[in-house]
Amino acid sequence: MVRFGHQVIYPLLIANLEGLVEEPQDLFRSGMGSGNQCVFEHGYKDSYLRSSYRLTILQLSVVIVNYNVKHFLEQCLYSVNAALKQVDGEVIVVDNDSRDGSLEYLQPIFPDVRFIANKENVGFARACNQGLKLSAGDHVLFLNPDTIIPEDCLKKCLDFMATRSEEH
Repeated sequence: MVRFGHQVIYPLLIANLEGLVEEPQDLFRSGMGSGNQCVFEHGYKDSYLRSSYRLTILQLSVVIVNYNVKHFLEQCLYSVNAALKQVDGEVIVVDNDSRDGSLEYLQPIFPDVRFIANKENVGFARACNQGLKLSAGDHVLFLNPDTIIPEDCLKKCLDFMATRSEEH
């Protein structure tokens, strides 16, 4: 156990992450919300004992695959951000090598969104899997970029799923 400020951090065993990301700290980049913190304790020599983390589990990860629809995606991200005000979540956008300047246009507008830039169009399914691998939420929503959701949509869906999981 490590004391960090007023919080207590419990070490977790982290499996070898080389297959998922280049560096374990990539999992804790911007876009994970203000309640999440990462603390690295170096000195472990075994690759299975990488670091100690305190990670607040998110309720929801929203994964959106983009290909040349920056204006649709912009409106989608505005609606998702409004809906996430009631939910602890993150947004991951996987861009499939768009040529319309999507990333350059949207990254400054949405600094809390994690953007993944593919160097080629890998297809919708593979891009979804990329987002899924980086997600930290208990639930994952795959959302099309031309979708606008109501502000209470995500909260209502998570509340409904919570009641259903208790029944089964």
